[in-house]
Amino acid sequence: MASSSSPWQRFLRDLKIEDMLGAGPTEELKVDMLNRIIFLNKDETVKDAIDLLTQNKIISAPVYDDDANQFIGFVDMLDLATLCVEHLSTAGKPLTQEEFERLPICSVIDLSGRNSWLPLDRAAPLGELFAALSKPDVHRVPIVDSKATMTVVGSTLWVTEREPEKKVLAIITQAEVIRWLWVSRSSPGFPTAALAMKIKDMSTAAVHEFAAQRELVLIEENHTVIAALRKIVEKRVNGLGVVSESGELVGNVSATDVRVAAATGWQELTALLAKPLRDFLKFKASLMLTINERASHPRPITVTPEDKLETALEKLAVNHVHRVWVVRGEAAVAGTGAAARAEAEVEGFKLGANVPVGCVSLTDVIHELAEFNA
Repeated sequence: MASSSSPWQRFLRDLKIEDMLGAGPTEELKVDMLNRIIFLNKDETVKDAIDLLTQNKIISAPVYDDDANQFIGFVDMLDLATLCVEHLSTAGKPLTQEEFERLPICSVIDLSGRNSWLPLDRAAPLGELFAALSKPDVHRVPIVDSKATMTVVGSTLWVTEREPEKKVLAIITQAEVIRWLWVSRSSPGFPTAALAMKIKDMSTAAVHEFAAQRELVLIEENHTVIAALRKIVEKRVNGLGVVSESGELVGNVSATDVRVAAATGWQELTALLAKPLRDFLKFKASLMLTINERASHPRPITVTPEDKLETALEKLAVNHVHRVWVVRGEAAVAGTGAAARAEAEVEGFKLGANVPVGCVSLTDVIHELAEFNA
């Protein structure tokens, strides 16, 4: 854990979570985070869940227990992807589509084991939010208010009055923190020195000459969508880079694609999951134009090891994506000598400009800034 001696660490200590919800350039985020919570009831089904997520273009929702009068956890696309792998693939425990659709959503809460419910008080230091969202299994945080109460209207909770009990006031996601960081980057106290850091120097996503320090999980485009989801579940990652036979990055597949596939209708879901990724990526690109989908970008967004962290932050925030892929880039390939090329060939590394060598995720950026202490 970083010490609190630097200006940025003092900023994270002194600023409260509720201070993120200010006026000016963050007003849009204030509306997103405070106005309403889209939620599921524990008695609803898997079909209800995917329909709700698809209609609202979101990737997760808290689940509410009317009997207990409280939220009992999250269901997100990772949980639903895990469910697809378990019950819609020949390697799993096959269910008919009707049986699959009727599964109670309460049985899917944190099925992936990577969707923790970790509430924070709105008056907690901002550093606690950054620390929570730096964890690999925390992608969103419920913000509670000791005095807020809510009114249910359909499947939406509106904050209305105040009472002594603690209630969930908002859900703050990693993506919203990234957007807040981007629009706040010129604010006093912001660690501009951190944004000047090169991606290859990041502690969580550092890139060697030929490969990432951590395992880079890729899949070839001739594999099926369900095979990709299975790999996501088994490797405990959120998305995969899709590569051609030559190792070039051609696409991106993630758990969110379950929602993209379901947008075409339930009758098509099983068939789409059986498609080769090569065909699915083309289908997804055309579909996203039709449904104005922004959360699953049709083409992979890339950076190079020499790019600054600010570039990664911008691309994550502006493109509304959850990861950017680190590729070697034209300059690196052009500057690779014969000896290095021979060594790479022996080691089995690809040297194309668009060959992925790393990945920078929302978690990586938040973790890097949470720990920055200069």
